[in-house]
Amino acid sequence: MSKQVPPMSDFLERFSAEGASALSHDPESSVYTLAVRHCTPAIPPQELIDLVGGGNFNYAGLMNIYNIIAFCGLRPHHRILEPGCGSGRNARLIAPLLDSVSGNYRGFDISGPAIDWCRESISSLYPNVRFDHSDIQNSHYNPEGSIKPEEYRFPYEDEEFDIVFLPSVFTHMERGSFEHYLDEIHRVTKTGGVLLSWHFLLENSAKRGKLSAELVPYDDVS
Repeated sequence: MSKQVPPMSDFLERFSAEGASALSHDPESSVYTLAVRHCTPAIPPQELIDLVGGGNFNYAGLMNIYNIIAFCGLRPHHRILEPGCGSGRNARLIAPLLDSVSGNYRGFDISGPAIDWCRESISSLYPNVRFDHSDIQNSHYNPEGSIKPEEYRFPYEDEEFDIVFLPSVFTHMERGSFEHYLDEIHRVTKTGGVLLSWHFLLENSAKRGKLSAELVPYDDVS
C-alpha cells in the first residue's frame, strides 16, 4: 500500500467543516472516502468483525476516530494506547495518521486471533503500530485466561502515552477490574494526557425497560 494519501490536515479540515455529516454511511461522502483512503487495505474475517460488534466495520471505526480527533485533539506526533483493541477497527484508521518517527500506537486485547491478524495486516505496514496479546480472564471472551483483570499490569512504561481511549471496554468489566484499569491508565498516561472512554448511560426511561438492546445480568461481561 502506498502511503501517498492526503495529509492529516485534510482529514481534520473535512471533519471540522462537515460536522455530523462527516459520519455519513454514504460511501460517496467526502470524509468517508478520505477515511477509507487513510485506513489499511485489509478487512478482518467476519468472525473478528463480530468480535467488536459486527456492523459496518469502516463506519464504526470512523465514528470512533471522529471522537478521538474532536475530544482528544489527535495529532501525528501523539503516542496512543487502546486497551481492548479487538481486530484493529480503530488502529487501521489511526495508523496512517501518525508520524512514523514521533508518533505511535499500542493496542492490547485478550483475543489471540485478533492480535495475530492486527500484527500481520497492520504492523507489517506500520512498524510504529504494535499489538500485544494479554491473556486476561473473562467469562465470555477468554474463560481460560491466566491473569485476573484486577491484577493485570499494562506492559508499558510510566507516563508513556498522550491519549488512552477505550470504546465501551468498561461495559464488560466488574467494578474492581474497572478501578484497577483506571489506576493503570493513570500510571501509563503522561501528565496532561487525555483519557476517552465510552459508557452506557441509563436514564430513568431506560431503567423502566425502554431499551434499544437488552442488558445481560451483571458480571464481567455486563
